[in-house]
Amino acid sequence: MMAEFGLVGERLRVSGRLDVLQERELRQGCLDLLMTNADVVTVDLSYVTQICSRCVGTLATLWIDLHATGRELELAVSPAVKRVLDLAGVSTLFLAPPEAARFKLDGDGLRVRGRLHNRHEKELGEWCRELFRAGDRVVKIDMSEVERIRSRCLGTLVAFLMDLRAAGRELHIVPSSAVKKALDLRGLAAVLLSGVAGKGEPGGKDAGGAGRREELRAKGRS
Repeated sequence: MMAEFGLVGERLRVSGRLDVLQERELRQGCLDLLMTNADVVTVDLSYVTQICSRCVGTLATLWIDLHATGRELELAVSPAVKRVLDLAGVSTLFLAPPEAARFKLDGDGLRVRGRLHNRHEKELGEWCRELFRAGDRVVKIDMSEVERIRSRCLGTLVAFLMDLRAAGRELHIVPSSAVKKALDLRGLAAVLLSGVAGKGEPGGKDAGGAGRREELRAKGRS
């Protein structure tokens, strides 16, 4: 069966046989995905029975174009596609699971490492609520070791900043180059990085803040 293509939003679904005759249509579908500007796009090859090397190259080009703009490709594959990717030595490129983000209280704030995907939005929000309850006047989040951050997590940080400022408090984010780039691309650098506190500025903790911070540190070690 010749390949059939279906594009819905940020997801391209392909079924049947992908040979050189279908490479052009696959390439067009990949271009359409690029135009969505979504943080994560999906190519579903779960029902593909055969794929040629040229089509694998087209998918590799899509992966490169997405990563050049800080975006991601999620690829769902059939056993037949997986075999071809293994033979071509590119399975780890397409199918390696993303590194989980790590959260830990370190010193006077929260340290975040790894890659912050949209699925980490809830966990990041929970940490922000814990930090808010700690009561520090200046809350520090060290993201200097964050390799990537997605739009939903940026939205969580903006909401956290608004909550803090409504309470007369400030947020100090230490960004990595990847975080800074993501903020610049979305016009948020002036918002999230404008309240950077000077080194050694007192945190202005309330009376219960120290005890609460110890509880948070214990949670971060668990």
